[in-house]
Amino acid sequence: MTLETTRTLSTERFNEVRIFLGYLIEQEPNEPATPDSPEFKIQKGLFYVQLYSALEKTINDAVEKALLYIAEKSILASHYSESFYAVVLKDKLKSFKDSGYKKFFDGAVSIFAETRSQNTVRIDETIFANSLQNVWAKSIKTIFIVFGKHDFQLDRSSELAIDEVVNKRNAVAHGRESALTVGESHTVATLQNRYNTIRQVCISVIDELEDFCSSQVYIKPEARSNYE
Repeated sequence: MTLETTRTLSTERFNEVRIFLGYLIEQEPNEPATPDSPEFKIQKGLFYVQLYSALEKTINDAVEKALLYIAEKSILASHYSESFYAVVLKDKLKSFKDSGYKKFFDGAVSIFAETRSQNTVRIDETIFANSLQNVWAKSIKTIFIVFGKHDFQLDRSSELAIDEVVNKRNAVAHGRESALTVGESHTVATLQNRYNTIRQVCISVIDELEDFCSSQVYIKPEARSNYE
């Protein structure tokens, strides 16, 4: 399995979150009318921070490991599928973007020439590091679009859950809201729902990236036999 270490690490991280969730379930008052203590509210708010950390680590690690797997194959530039050139030619595209109008045509010609070359282009496995400092639903979808895997979908409920977790984590981590304020507006049942959704999203992302690597869709069909 291409991302076996990523899957193992993700399971370990989410097991920690699950243990904390189990503790919160035990601490929840038996009577619905009993108000939550300040300590319990704070713990529920901090749950979002822990859950988000498992999400961010899993997605970042899965993407980096997938890119490292591809990089190790030393694929010729001309053999990559067109949909994957946004990753392969990242440095040239950035240079082209920053070059200005006077160098427009030279830069454009250089990029198109590289797609036909026999060079082995180094892939930067950290290419998405900045955009994945906050793992919004849009960030995850963008990764698969850039990879050329357009069949990956997140349902609306998953998108809302991801963005809520990011928002709540940021609110606590950056001081916009206290952990108590965040925690007092959510029941343990809601936290359990968020855990289940985020966990499943991470499993799906790992599965999709493993399929992406094993199916070699990043290589032109006629060139795939060279890298089996």
